[in-house]
Amino acid sequence: MKRLTAVLLILTLLFCLSSCRSEGKEHEMGNTPSEVFKFKELPDEYTPEEALLDGCLVLQWDEGATTPRVRGYDYWQTFLNTCRAGEKISLRVVYFTSGNFWFQDVYHTSNGFYVYTRDVYIENQIGPFKYLTQINGKDPDTKEKVDFFVLTDDAELGAEDVLSIKRICDIEAERFINFTVVDFTTYF
Repeated sequence: MKRLTAVLLILTLLFCLSSCRSEGKEHEMGNTPSEVFKFKELPDEYTPEEALLDGCLVLQWDEGATTPRVRGYDYWQTFLNTCRAGEKISLRVVYFTSGNFWFQDVYHTSNGFYVYTRDVYIENQIGPFKYLTQINGKDPDTKEKVDFFVLTDDAELGAEDVLSIKRICDIEAERFINFTVVDFTTYF
């Protein structure tokens, strides 16, 4: 009976320690965020409510919706504030559509910023990038206000550089400006 109690206690402790947010562990090149930051694997029947309880940023497309509901935005703010303080942190972003979900782990280490994506079809890691840069301005085609983040190694990269690439006449510029849009931030 004592052995069973000890095993249950250890399993409970491990479950409590694993969550969507993880701070302060050093990145080792070649490892996935799940290995480095000890993210838990997600069960097949994972729900948006469970993701929020785990500290994840949740993007949920309801039936017929063209844009998602964003929940857990405060976790993104905590991620940004911790990065600005120069500390290591990670955040899991879980996307939910009708009956399906996938995730991205965004993390900041002493080596830079990384994004790890995993869904049914792909498993991909990009990075390191030196900077997480906020881009805000007007879309050159629609003239609507835009506000999102990109990953880049260019300290001078600005909104004008990124937004000008949207123009067909500036396709040549795309070869010289290296950045990657952090997709989920386009929905804020």
